[in-house]
Amino acid sequence: EELIYKRQISKHAVISGVCDDEQIATSFSQAELSELWSLRDEAPRPSAELLAEPEARFPTVEGIGADRVLRRVLTSEEAGPWVAAVVSHDSLLEVDETLELSSEERAAGQAAFEAEEQAK
Repeated sequence: EELIYKRQISKHAVISGVCDDEQIATSFSQAELSELWSLRDEAPRPSAELLAEPEARFPTVEGIGADRVLRRVLTSEEAGPWVAAVVSHDSLLEVDETLELSSEERAAGQAAFEAEEQAK
């Protein structure tokens, strides 16, 4: 379920960046995009040290120590090894203003799209 959720969020980010007016702050490599549509039977098991210290296992995630439920799941022998990644849902939807199109670029893109549609 977690892997499916992660893929759904990643696919949403890709689709939003391509189809909508949104610019997603993440960029994906070709390998990451290929990984979205591949399914492995087994995830690599973390070592006992990494299982005991989720901050070391997921260094980019803030607030693991403050979230007691998340910490308990990540350090549990039963569930912890199955957690492949921890992602803040909202972080995937952050807008990067440096990727915004200017009005001229938008107009040029719209004109190109309309010309392509008329050529069909």
